[in-house]
Amino acid sequence: MKRRAFQFLVVASIGCVALSLHSARRPRYGGVLHAEVGVAVLSIDPAFPIDTTDQMTLREKLLALVCDRLVTLDEHGRPKPALAASWQTAPGNKLWSFRLRSNVMAQDGAPLSADDIVPILEAANPRWRIVAATNPDGSATLNIELPSPNLSLPVELAMARNFVFRRSANGALVGTGPFQVTAWQGGRQATFTAFDAAWQGRPFVDSIELKMGRPVRDRLIDLETGKVDFVDVPPDEARRAADRGARISASLPDELLALEFSRGPRGAEDPARRHALAISVERTALVNFVLQKQGELAWGPLPQWSTGIETLFTSYPPDPAQTKQLAAQFQNAPALLLGYDGANALEKAVAERIGVNAREAGIRVNTQAETGAGEAFDVRLVRRKMVSPVPRYALMDLLRAWAPLVGGEVVPLPDPPTPEDLYARERAAIENDRVIPLVYLPEIFGLSARMRDWESPLPASGDGWPLAQVWLEGDGP
Repeated sequence: MKRRAFQFLVVASIGCVALSLHSARRPRYGGVLHAEVGVAVLSIDPAFPIDTTDQMTLREKLLALVCDRLVTLDEHGRPKPALAASWQTAPGNKLWSFRLRSNVMAQDGAPLSADDIVPILEAANPRWRIVAATNPDGSATLNIELPSPNLSLPVELAMARNFVFRRSANGALVGTGPFQVTAWQGGRQATFTAFDAAWQGRPFVDSIELKMGRPVRDRLIDLETGKVDFVDVPPDEARRAADRGARISASLPDELLALEFSRGPRGAEDPARRHALAISVERTALVNFVLQKQGELAWGPLPQWSTGIETLFTSYPPDPAQTKQLAAQFQNAPALLLGYDGANALEKAVAERIGVNAREAGIRVNTQAETGAGEAFDVRLVRRKMVSPVPRYALMDLLRAWAPLVGGEVVPLPDPPTPEDLYARERAAIENDRVIPLVYLPEIFGLSARMRDWESPLPASGDGWPLAQVWLEGDGP
């Protein structure tokens, strides 16, 4: 098996109008960027409880507008300086020193200090011991002592949980990012105003006006009529939007849609029933018809662009005869109960399609929206967002989430892992069909004609939407 580096491919836009990633015109400052999203969050504060994966994802996108991290990732997934200008590790990779960038101004007008950063990172990483030190030249260093060696700590610091901020006297977040929150109506709308003193430079636009909780039909109509510049688009709506002339951009897929069998219910404990369901699902039909070709078939936990080895996993071409032969073993068993997020139209459509595939194969499956009332589902349709473009971190996060289902202790992967290491751990996670990968989903965005220099974000990087780099041409909506 050959070792392969990350392949962050250039993603082509879909639709009738091609994206101009780099405008030939000179960028201009000014203007209000109008944005609409379907999800709503009450707060971007990491301490505020979040109900759904979609809300968590949106909160991380908004935090990235306001806050920075010590380290970010370049287009190849390699760590690069942010609030930390440089770093080094002692022999053994348990003690790391991060030299902080000097003269970083926070959005309240006061410098960001090392003492501001220590409690935030310790709260996000309780097993770390962090000490701030002052260097002879007056700059500051954070010394991070780890419980075990970690050769890739800078990559971990780039993850979304490690945003840096301090709290004002009233508990509000104060960041150092390109925008600051100047108006907030939780769950409805917000204003993000350009921070002139941002260490990475002032954004081109003056502000971002964001509306949350907008239905997809309204978002696309507003995009089509020029009322907004930026919207999120569900995968199953992207092709229709492009056919109507919308300017669409898609990221590499970084979210796994999978079936996860619970432990305990009698139906979920039968390996033959799990395998029969796994080979009954017509993944190609899910991608082509339900997702309107906006997704990739998933046979393993991580996508091909991340590991380079996903194609090694065995595919299940539809085999009605084999599936019906398996299904005959439990013909009189109670129907499997498949749960999904009832607030998500895409999940509903996918679950119903899976139910149709199963029943056609002779497997009794009932689909039902989850209400949060503790329903005893045999199997759930679940979306798992990658936490990092780096396979080691992305896979370990999935393995920890699946540990209650597949059993066994989650042993850390070697640092760095070989392709053989990754393949063995991915295979072990799915070999008993308690987890059935289905599809990898991308993020899809609708952009106005006046938005310039948009580049699709690095998947799973924690960078959020690159709205600090875009500029607006001509008059606004």
